[in-house]
Amino acid sequence: MRRARRPVTPFVSAWIAAFAGLAFLGGCADHISRPDLLARIESSSPPRIVDVRSASEFEEARVPGAVHVSFYSLLFNLDQLPESELEDEPFVVYCEHGPRAGIARAQLWLAGAGPVLFMEGHMIAWKEDGLPVESGEASGPMDEADHSDHSDDS
Repeated sequence: MRRARRPVTPFVSAWIAAFAGLAFLGGCADHISRPDLLARIESSSPPRIVDVRSASEFEEARVPGAVHVSFYSLLFNLDQLPESELEDEPFVVYCEHGPRAGIARAQLWLAGAGPVLFMEGHMIAWKEDGLPVESGEASGPMDEADHSDHSDDS
């Protein structure tokens, strides 16, 4: 016996459209290549880099000059984001593989924080390329529920 399909209500349609829009914001954003990011880091005007991984990942290895703000606590710690003297200076956001950075980009967009770029390939590619890393204790805000043991990037 076949089950009858339920019609999609306008409310459900609105939620689907909203999540599709957030996926678009996270998936089709502007990127900065790893060589371009390294050149900017080494220049006299380094970019605002935000590592949204867990504290333990950040402490193990991070892009030089990155500030740690876990994506779990990003909306509660917007005041910890690096400032810029340039009005439209974008944030460069990365995680290990990309999903958390996509969520962080959507959060920053919703908060009106300004333009956001993704680092192409994220941290896994940065390390595979043998690019310079910093390590050690985190200097950004720590969320008590940092979920350090949950690397949910796939």
